[in-house]
Amino acid sequence: MSPKEVPSVILNNFQTKFRNAEDVEWKLKNGYYKVEFEVAHRDYEIKYDTKGAMLYYEEEMDTSAVPQTVRAAGLTRHPGTVLHEAKKIEAGTVTYKIEVKNNAGEEWDLVVDPTGKIISDKRD
Repeated sequence: MSPKEVPSVILNNFQTKFRNAEDVEWKLKNGYYKVEFEVAHRDYEIKYDTKGAMLYYEEEMDTSAVPQTVRAAGLTRHPGTVLHEAKKIEAGTVTYKIEVKNNAGEEWDLVVDPTGKIISDKRD
C-alpha cells in the first residue's frame, strides 16, 4: 500500500523514529498496519494499531550483540552449535529469536527471554 494510505498519526510516529528507513513497505493486515523496512542493511518490522500505538517490533541484530544469557541458553540446549542469526522482538515483553547451527548444517530456531529461559525450540 502507498504511504499516502497510512493514517498520518502512524506515518508520523514511524518517520520520527526511523528517519533513515529504506525499502519501506506498508501493509494493512487484520486491522493493524505493518511496515517492513531496512536501516543500515538491517531488517525491521513494526505493527501499529489504528491509533498509532506500536504493537510489535522486530529488529535484526548482530549475533555479537545478543545478551550472554540468551546466547548461553541456545548453545547449552544445542551443544556444538554456533549462533547464526538473531532478532530482538518487543511485543509487550522483550524476547530474542535466535538461530543456532551445527557443522552438519542442522538448524534450530529458539525464542529466549532476557533471563535465558527458552520459550520455544524448533528444528528448522
